[in-house]
Amino acid sequence: CVCDSTPTAMSADIGGSGSSSMPRFVERRSQDLWLADRDIVLYTITRTQIPDGGEMVVYTMYGLRKSTLARVSEFFARLFNGSQSPLTRASETYDGLPAIRLRDQVDDVDAFLRAIHFPG
Repeated sequence: CVCDSTPTAMSADIGGSGSSSMPRFVERRSQDLWLADRDIVLYTITRTQIPDGGEMVVYTMYGLRKSTLARVSEFFARLFNGSQSPLTRASETYDGLPAIRLRDQVDDVDAFLRAIHFPG
């Protein structure tokens, strides 16, 4: 699961080295979309099979500004406007910030967020 963490990237074999039955978890922060003044973290989860027969679970993290997302997306505007206490109480956290899982494919999320932050 996503939790408070400070490393920029981490990977660990859960259950010990060489175990193909346990998934390998990898955390990856977007290089271009991990902002210094972020106030929200969005993330995706991608599961893939690896050659040894095991599974790799990649968490791709985006550290962004709520105000930027709300300006271009009605969904985010409704989510972030008004009382923040329901979002804060209900959400996971990462780096001490609210974290929201996006269930879209990582390539789609990446393209959407790049279009917002790097138009043209």
